[in-house]
Amino acid sequence: MIHLRSVSVDNWYACTQLNLTEEQKKGFPAPVVYWIAESKVLGRKSVKRR
Repeated sequence: MIHLRSVSVDNWYACTQLNLTEEQKKGFPAPVVYWIAESKVLGRKSVKRR
């Protein structure tokens, strides 16, 4: 089962170590750290609904 949690001071580094599959990289070509930084700066405003 997948559990989603907010990035925190306790888990941020583990989040930067996540890897994507080649299929996932097609939709999210930037490194994981980019998305973490964007979420902290822009919050929910950065989420694009498809």
